[in-house]
Amino acid sequence: MDLTKIPNDIIINHIIPFTYEVQSKILLKDIQSFCKDYEIVINYYSFDYNDYVLCSDLIRFVNNNYFLNSYSNNIEKLFERSYFYNLVSKDEYLVFIENNVYNNYIINPKKVSRIIFGLLKPYERKRFLHRFVIPYENF
Repeated sequence: MDLTKIPNDIIINHIIPFTYEVQSKILLKDIQSFCKDYEIVINYYSFDYNDYVLCSDLIRFVNNNYFLNSYSNNIEKLFERSYFYNLVSKDEYLVFIENNVYNNYIINPKKVSRIIFGLLKPYERKRFLHRFVIPYENF
């Protein structure tokens, strides 16, 4: 990120004070869980499979074992956790999901996988690991 284009006043009065705010322990544990679990997932899928298979498995996991072309509103429920959900109307939100998940997983499966994995709660990530990775991996 190029910070040279941002005025110094904005950096000093808005960005730097934000960096000193203490984050909640729940958020910090969620971030740690994401990093640790995603590294395990990436190590498994990059060696044995690919990003497309990971994305397909995540969508299948969220949709309770329905495949990509089957409709399930569980993806919509998952994306209701995102910050973006509160900024747009329901119609814009559904178009966003259609364009960025169902249509984009072929073009950019890595991006879609990170978004979905990031929106999962830590216990859901563990369930994904135990269902798709750990039965096939010796740790």
